[in-house]
Amino acid sequence: MYKQPFFLLFLTALFISGCSLVNGEINSNKLAVLHQEDQLPEEMFTEHIQFSAYKAFNEHHLNEYWSLFQLEGDIPDVNFDTSAVVILGTFEPSSCPHYIEGFEQKDSDHTVVFQLKPYDSCTFDANPMSFVLKMDRDVVEKMHWVEFDREIVEVRGV
Repeated sequence: MYKQPFFLLFLTALFISGCSLVNGEINSNKLAVLHQEDQLPEEMFTEHIQFSAYKAFNEHHLNEYWSLFQLEGDIPDVNFDTSAVVILGTFEPSSCPHYIEGFEQKDSDHTVVFQLKPYDSCTFDANPMSFVLKMDRDVVEKMHWVEFDREIVEVRGV
């Protein structure tokens, strides 16, 4: 009598967990969080920019954006033949950090909407945060706009 609802609940939990972030990688293998750090380009503070996005298709541009965002640590190795890097800069509430769960392509694939783990009542402070993402090169080549936490910006970069 109770086996069927439990089984459905188990399948639902399994499905939801199959779409979550595991060791920095989304299971679809189209998105991996390579680095995350509480640094942003200086212009985001001086010009009051709430969100920015950059894309890199080679090591030279990745190094350039790594410096722009003032990121520390080793720059990750990326196979730019099949992948590209997207660097997102944003401000997040300290009580509700952003967790990227996936993405969706819209508008003939020119807009990529990053899906975040839902959160509830948060503080109104704004902590800087950058995300370095590895994505499928074909997806990033088409990407002109990014939506992240209800903000939409044009992607900068080559």
